[in-house]
Amino acid sequence: VVPAMSCNASQVPLHPAVQSFSFLVEVLEGNAVLALAWRAGMFGVSVVVALMLWRWSAEMREPVWVKETEQYRGKTLWSRIAGTCLTEVTTGLMCRKFMSPKYPGMLRLHNGIGGGLFRDLIVIKNPRVAKEILEERKTCKPEKSYRVFRRLHGYQGGRDFLSFHSHRDDHYARSRVLAYRTLMKRTYQRYEDVYQDLVREFVEGIGNKDDAAAGAPVRDVTDDMHQIATSILVSMAFDHNDAAINHDLFESVVWMVFDISDRPQNSGMPFLDWIPTSKNRQLWRYQKTLTSAILTMINAKREDPGDGVNVVTALLQEFKAEPEPRQDEILLGILCVLFFAGFDTTSNTMSMVLYHLAINTDIQDKVYADVRRVYDGKNSVSVEQLFQMHYLIAVLKETLRMYPTVPFVSREVTEKHADGVCPRFKEGTTTGVGINIFGLHYHHLGWNHPHNFMPERWLDPSIDATVLPDERVYAPFALGKRGCFGRQFAYVEMLTVLSQIILRYHVVPAANNQPVIREGGTLLVSGVKCQFEKRGAGDVTPRAGPALKNLSMDEVKQHNKVDDFWMVIDGRVYDLTKFAAGEKGGHPGGLEAMLPWAGADGTSEYEFISHSPVAMKLLKRYCIGIVQGANKGLLRREKTEDLSDKTLGGGGAPGFGIDEPEAGPGYRRTMPRIDSSVTGKIRN
Repeated sequence: VVPAMSCNASQVPLHPAVQSFSFLVEVLEGNAVLALAWRAGMFGVSVVVALMLWRWSAEMREPVWVKETEQYRGKTLWSRIAGTCLTEVTTGLMCRKFMSPKYPGMLRLHNGIGGGLFRDLIVIKNPRVAKEILEERKTCKPEKSYRVFRRLHGYQGGRDFLSFHSHRDDHYARSRVLAYRTLMKRTYQRYEDVYQDLVREFVEGIGNKDDAAAGAPVRDVTDDMHQIATSILVSMAFDHNDAAINHDLFESVVWMVFDISDRPQNSGMPFLDWIPTSKNRQLWRYQKTLTSAILTMINAKREDPGDGVNVVTALLQEFKAEPEPRQDEILLGILCVLFFAGFDTTSNTMSMVLYHLAINTDIQDKVYADVRRVYDGKNSVSVEQLFQMHYLIAVLKETLRMYPTVPFVSREVTEKHADGVCPRFKEGTTTGVGINIFGLHYHHLGWNHPHNFMPERWLDPSIDATVLPDERVYAPFALGKRGCFGRQFAYVEMLTVLSQIILRYHVVPAANNQPVIREGGTLLVSGVKCQFEKRGAGDVTPRAGPALKNLSMDEVKQHNKVDDFWMVIDGRVYDLTKFAAGEKGGHPGGLEAMLPWAGADGTSEYEFISHSPVAMKLLKRYCIGIVQGANKGLLRREKTEDLSDKTLGGGGAPGFGIDEPEAGPGYRRTMPRIDSSVTGKIRN
């Protein structure tokens, strides 16, 4: 028998953890606010733990190729918790950042603890992998990526031929073919009168009214191109001509396009649009404006179909068996996407074409000569004749290479490929993969001097002959069955508008001409400012470049440092300061090859080394003056310039890009420096 112990239980010492817990219970029992906060905190912890377990489960079910893809986790604790995907998308620079050679061909942007709900995004710039995915026989769009389009009409419209499941639905396939055929049929039928009259009226209103250059107003080119693109699309696709409707469509879609870029998370989580914030109230207003404008055009075509050759009437006939409310729902979805895809992309491309023509007078002169050759003194041309403007088409192709209208294309992987790439999950449950079009178009193994604007690469195959053709993928309109069905219409529109502008005006950059480019659902362009100076009758004279200064060798000798670098080559003075600031001193042989000639005459060394036609052409961009008394020496250089003109024409114009390793001597910094606290250390 154990002897009874007569002791007080309160005298038994408790473990410190038990004492702390007992104290916490007493405090919570006595304070309702703290008790509520405690329960909320414990609920939050439970949610986080559940999400982490969900992510772990999703991670285990990923195929091997996804697990082996390098992850980009970011450098901050928050990026590791919340993920890097949303952070990079909201910068508006994601595709241009990851196009750098220092990032792998496939990169995984994780979604943090929410990775179970929103699968990690695989960003692909590997040309071979990207091409095989884009050209799959059953290629389709991810459902979650597609929501960005349905957000335009507030999810009121039905699905359409761009939705993720339309590849296996004959109903939507017919709609896609019908819309495209009707659009092109009306374009060909009404090109000689309605189409060209509309463009001529617009072009006449953007420049000065006489031959005096001083009278040319500064134009916001981006706004101008948006307006003409809106007018053309509404007239050709909808057979509607109403300035108020055009304004409503233009204003509402432009606002929502930028909002998609600012708040990409709302496309993935639609319930965020329902919260009554000031930003969402603006969104609701513009969604209502857009839907009202489109429904107005639908009702107008019900009452008066006109000649019947327009997309609205054709779709009404296609769905005539459906009740009217259902027709409105279907057409609202289709026409919203058609307008979104058809006006913003072409307007931004035309803006960047005019920007490059303005700052590169030699290229502009060649485009003018090309356009005059085709017009041949006439006021109009046919659609077929548009495609005889070979140099203008090369300029368009190079612009689309450097500034792809859709910088990021989402796809589901539907087939198993030899390199191990295979489907991730069941269709519609993931955001799939993202093809980085910038990464394809600037790939250092597929393109020579990818950061330089060189239209001649599309006319002279030798320019890119030294790189690997298998590493070169050109996909401004995507590839395969999901390629943009309106690319022919886009080319007709851009060739018509640009040829009319160049035929009538000299395009001159304004003082505040500084494009700003942001990646959203499409590539967003703003800040292009130009003047349109009317050409004289029969004007065939190339515009003179800036006058060269007369400089003495004594002046040249004062600029003999890396950060103040002048050099004389064959009587001309070149300011190579920016060029020398590039990687390896801007020169393939390194800065050491150039530095001995800083502030001196380097003609003998330059001519001793064999330079490519590209280098010779790019050098001209840095010319600032002529050494006094050296004019005779310039004649020797004319032979070299003639040679480069035959091989490259006006190549080597400056272009945009974030990374500089691939930038040749003609590259000019045009993108603002990026805050390293947001995007990491990215070189401008």
